[in-house]
Amino acid sequence: MKLKRSTISAGLSVLFLIVSATGLYLLLAGYGDVIMLLHWTIGLMLVFFVVGHIANNLMPLRMHWKRKSSWIVLVACVIVVIGAGFRLPPFEVIQTQYARYKTGTGSDNSPVTTVYKLSDTSNLSIDIKAGQHHWFTQMAVWLEDVEGRFVRTIFVTNSTAKGQFYGGRTKANFKSFDGKMQGSAYRRVDALPRWSHQRGIQASDGGYAPSVEQSLADAISGATPQGDLRLLAQTTDTSELVLFLELNVAFDDNAYYSVYDFPDDSLYHGGTGLLGQPSVVYKTTLPGSGSTLLEYAGFTHPTADDGLIHSGTKGLTTALEIIDYAIVVTQKTTEVN
Repeated sequence: MKLKRSTISAGLSVLFLIVSATGLYLLLAGYGDVIMLLHWTIGLMLVFFVVGHIANNLMPLRMHWKRKSSWIVLVACVIVVIGAGFRLPPFEVIQTQYARYKTGTGSDNSPVTTVYKLSDTSNLSIDIKAGQHHWFTQMAVWLEDVEGRFVRTIFVTNSTAKGQFYGGRTKANFKSFDGKMQGSAYRRVDALPRWSHQRGIQASDGGYAPSVEQSLADAISGATPQGDLRLLAQTTDTSELVLFLELNVAFDDNAYYSVYDFPDDSLYHGGTGLLGQPSVVYKTTLPGSGSTLLEYAGFTHPTADDGLIHSGTKGLTTALEIIDYAIVVTQKTTEVN
């Protein structure tokens, strides 16, 4: 038993140091495949060693729980878990400030790789931190009022705005393809169905996605960002508006959304060759002045051309890794260009 106790104690010490170091790295430096795998693996090992430690120290632990200080620590841990899990103050402030630090919001040394200035002056800054599955992402950012009525589009990627998707990319070369896109253009009507339906403008074929004949203005569109993105825009009455972000990546099929699924649905099998997971939607109510994170709202469904948002994450995998987070910062103003 003595050897067992010493082995467990030594193991706990080493594992604790590794999981602390990897956790600190992920906090300060961001996502890293190897570090994240190491963090998860060591964390799992740590669970088994903790169980062994508890089993070996039942009697001393019972004595500890008779002390008032142990219950104070337990209550404090419960408060932290509930506060962080439900993003209650002050944990929401901590998370938002951390996101601002990671995106470089307000800093001259911002790590943001693409900036779109959509107005000569701006009181609205939206920072989108690219995730592990951010590959040629189609996205739309728009505003609605608190009643769910569409107000206006802030930004949409060119391929969706112009109604043109080109050939040249396949599932095999999608992440590495950097040549000139070739082949005939076609509309991908299921890329961003929530935005297109809320916008409410039908093309000649009855679909809501913009067509070549009814493309959007250059002022609110831009090339697909290859990494982090910052949008600078102008609006009024920010405290009465809701900001939405919709994202979709092609060729991200999985066990639930594949070429073999939904065989009777003509929209899903519309010949685009981009079958995969549906778009995901994030939203937040704009603060009158200040910053807030966008929260996951749900996903659309490629088998229903209705643009509805479905709650939960059923069938989703990499679609949830397109972004790490998005943060919006607003300032009070009444001037609009």
